[in-house]
Amino acid sequence: MVMKNVINAGSIHDVPVGKGKRFCVGEKHFAIFRETYGHFYIFLDERKDPQRGLEKGWIKEDKICLADGHKVNVHTGQVEGSGRFFRSVLPWIENGFILFSLSGAIL
Repeated sequence: MVMKNVINAGSIHDVPVGKGKRFCVGEKHFAIFRETYGHFYIFLDERKDPQRGLEKGWIKEDKICLADGHKVNVHTGQVEGSGRFFRSVLPWIENGFILFSLSGAIL
């Protein structure tokens, strides 16, 4: 299978365990998280305020805890207690690098 729009988000070692990292592709901003067991989660962060970026959160169990008290489910992207979602992107690891493919829905 040929994959289009494959993005290399950098080394797995660039994302601290339990924390997030911001990654930009053109005008799009992504938050990459590394969970304790080595799983990676990537979300499109469409919020306009860079001071409140999703990547500033930290992982506790299966939630991303944000400074404003909100929690985001790492599996679904849903913000607890609301109908809001962060769109997720499925990453994979190859030779120690975090890769993901941008779909037409995100471009």
